[in-house]
Amino acid sequence: MDENSILEQLEPDEKLLWSGSPEKRIFTKHELLRIPVSTVLIIAFAAYWIFRQDVSNLMLAVVAAALSVVFYNTFGKLALKAIHRKRTFYLLTENRVIIILANKTGECKKTAQTYINDLVSSAIALNRDGTGSILFSEYKTTDTLPLKIGDNWPALFGHPMTAFFDIKKPEDVYLLYKNAKKILLAVSGETGTRPLSIYDE
Repeated sequence: MDENSILEQLEPDEKLLWSGSPEKRIFTKHELLRIPVSTVLIIAFAAYWIFRQDVSNLMLAVVAAALSVVFYNTFGKLALKAIHRKRTFYLLTENRVIIILANKTGECKKTAQTYINDLVSSAIALNRDGTGSILFSEYKTTDTLPLKIGDNWPALFGHPMTAFFDIKKPEDVYLLYKNAKKILLAVSGETGTRPLSIYDE
């Protein structure tokens, strides 16, 4: 997306604090284990049923259907996630956390937004390469399940994940968010609570 397309997402007089997008990463830490194991199991399961002599055509059809579902859940969603991440853009303003999904031409396809005032907790997870993810939550606890998925956009149903996945300089962006939250709390007269971190004991 170009700068004009990004600025179109802002409300009148709203200040943009940061914008970015997910870094290129094929697998999450969870998928580094799950995908190879799933691949071996799929191959073993398929070989077992294909080379059996006493299998009816009906049973082979059932097995083929089951393998199709498993294959999609393992590899189809992985490909879809890669497309989504390539077209996902993040905005942090003084008031909102905004997630944008662009189409093939770079135009805004859909957006998801959450007002910072509605966010109760947050967490930051750092990667070895210096990138990291920031999770936001409207509840007192921050669900770290999205880290296993790494995609803001559910394949079929459900709400978009409110997170900045695998961004550069995540600690700097997290500080911008916390400062924005602090200012909004001061304006509203609330004391607020300290954001939760997955590193907290």
